[in-house]
Amino acid sequence: MDKTGKIKTFSFVSLDGYAAKMGGSIDWLTGYPRPSSDRDYGFGGFAETVGCAVLNGIYYAMLQATDIWPPRGIRTKVLLPDHSVLTPGQRPDFVLLRPESGFGYVEAVEAIRREISGDIWLAGDRELLSQFMERGLIDEITVNVVPVILGNGYTLFSRNRMEQSWDMACFQCFDNGVMQMRYVPRT
Repeated sequence: MDKTGKIKTFSFVSLDGYAAKMGGSIDWLTGYPRPSSDRDYGFGGFAETVGCAVLNGIYYAMLQATDIWPPRGIRTKVLLPDHSVLTPGQRPDFVLLRPESGFGYVEAVEAIRREISGDIWLAGDRELLSQFMERGLIDEITVNVVPVILGNGYTLFSRNRMEQSWDMACFQCFDNGVMQMRYVPRT
């Protein structure tokens, strides 16, 4: 993949490592109290480095039901196998995938990378993130650990089968108990 900008993630997981409940619900996160300062967990600063957010259709549809979407000022591309998850009146930039002809998630992000400046915020379900993780294409992981135990659900990289080592670049503890850590690949 052509390296013009970093591919980054900015995610939340429960204390037991789940990004979403079974069925995809993130109500455990949207209902959790925000910190008294830095209420967006530093997302504003993160967003300033991003030239484009790239989401898959499932994740995009899920975020539509929350108050955390859309982020202001971030160009957004939604990767879709078809138009089925778009509700009437929504007009994000979208990229239709054609996996049968070799144009899947990775190839779509490569094409987007050539047309934007800045980094890419890769946001999606475990299917999307795992494809990039397995290929070693994620340059930075920001994970916010929320002190909630879900007991079961979906992990961020549940389909990744490749062992990788990462170095912590920085961390921050918020007054509501959330711990944020930023990792970069070990070189």
